[in-house]
Amino acid sequence: MKYFILLQLFLLFAFSQTYCQEKTQFFKLGIYAGEGTGVLSDFKIADNLNIEWNIAVNELFYKYNYLDKYKNHINQKYDNIYSTALLIAYNNKFKENGNLGYSFAIGCQMRIISRYISGKITPLPPETIIIDDPIIKTKFDIGLNPMLGLNYSLNDKVQLFSNLAYYVEMADVFLWSNIQFRTGLSYCFRKKK
Repeated sequence: MKYFILLQLFLLFAFSQTYCQEKTQFFKLGIYAGEGTGVLSDFKIADNLNIEWNIAVNELFYKYNYLDKYKNHINQKYDNIYSTALLIAYNNKFKENGNLGYSFAIGCQMRIISRYISGKITPLPPETIIIDDPIIKTKFDIGLNPMLGLNYSLNDKVQLFSNLAYYVEMADVFLWSNIQFRTGLSYCFRKKK
């Protein structure tokens, strides 16, 4: 799993360097914490449109315990959730020369759930002995990720941001959904046309 994360970080850095040199007016690198905690890269593709690519470890600071809702029906456990998302975002400012802005984004998110165990709980006769040997696997989920955000520019390079998002799993029988939030700091590397 750590090799996958290292590969994602390497690709994020390599892609940002190549893309910035050839195609964009600027790109941003940032860090954030919240339901997902990680790094992001943001590329400007038009006046108010950006493409964001992020890599995160979920539930590092906030445990949402979604699986606790279904204790009577499904027995599921996992160790860590890693995610990567690719979003297209519309960004604008409330006032033309102001520092406060807003954004709307939508895209897809892939989650990797490590040491995932799943099974149905069935009633057993009394005094029955069970040898529990669950199948442990790595589970991949893909979902839709709409997001709203506010940002505040401290200067031309540094920006504080806060986002509220919703993850909806699209490719499984057990559909997972949860609210996501994050707060972070980004640094803008500018390039003239």
